[in-house]
Amino acid sequence: MKQEQRLLNEDWSLCNGKTDVVFQPRGMTSGQLYEGYLEFRRRFYSLPSFIRRMRVPANPSRL
Repeated sequence: MKQEQRLLNEDWSLCNGKTDVVFQPRGMTSGQLYEGYLEFRRRFYSLPSFIRRMRVPANPSRL
């Protein structure tokens, strides 16, 4: 990525995977990557998603 000049920052403290985009992905802007992350997070942590993930099957022995 460094040779392709897609590395936006070399400060490893920013590589937290949540609030800072530190590289330019192929096929999208860094802003699009960040917005996509926010959308994923909004959906994954929504109440309906939480309920779906916590739902217990009617017959647990079928697992």
